[in-house]
Amino acid sequence: MIRKLKIKYGNAPRFIFHKDLLLPSKIDPDSTLFILVTELKKTGKLLDSGHVGIQVIKNSNNEWSIALGKLIE
Repeated sequence: MIRKLKIKYGNAPRFIFHKDLLLPSKIDPDSTLFILVTELKKTGKLLDSGHVGIQVIKNSNNEWSIALGKLIE
């Protein structure tokens, strides 16, 4: 899962991945959002507010998007 977005190595965005192997995560399906990979500020704000990246997909317009959702505690 994508947990954080950092700007590193000459202003290049990097997604930080983390998965708890001992405790599987569950996502609230009603909270799922699809954000274009190029929308870094919006993605960063959602990750900071508790969303996690759950999937990277290519849409019908040949654009890459990240599916984000909230974890169920």
